[in-house]
Amino acid sequence: MPRLDQILARNLGLSRSEVTRLLRRGAVRDQAGTVLRDPKTAIAGESLPLPIQVGERVLTLRTHMHLMQHKPVGVVTSRKDDRHPTAWALLEGAPLHNELRAVGRLDLDAAGLLLWTTEGPRIQALTHPKRAVPREYQVALARDFRAPDLDDDGRPALTLAAGARPRIVSLEGLSEDRRHV
Repeated sequence: MPRLDQILARNLGLSRSEVTRLLRRGAVRDQAGTVLRDPKTAIAGESLPLPIQVGERVLTLRTHMHLMQHKPVGVVTSRKDDRHPTAWALLEGAPLHNELRAVGRLDLDAAGLLLWTTEGPRIQALTHPKRAVPREYQVALARDFRAPDLDDDGRPALTLAAGARPRIVSLEGLSEDRRHV
């Protein structure tokens, strides 16, 4: 069972010694208003998520987190980048922010659903090529579509502006009555 100081440190982004000082000062209270002082208090998994108060701040303690984010165009799927804003920075203030990792990625010029989690095994299960998790992308083009050339396997070969060549399994054109944004 995780200890109170460990969970607080993860959720607050503090060291365990800083959390211990908060606890000893009586700055942490549970939902009923009871002061929590013992850093070694075991927190049962079934009691999480657990609402608490640290000073004037009310938060919910968690051991893991999964988030969905709409990544806008012009933002990179990264935790740090010297040239572009990052999708991770847009999540500032999210629970367990420092532990969040992207499940896959979207290119700088792409907008769409991006998943984030604190669970490494879940990332592996969804992204490792060995798992062969199918993905489907819907793309809107800035200009009229021209059928791409075929690669050596007879599949459509498309080169994006940045030089990337996505593997296209199938292309489906939309009729006038099925067009949407």
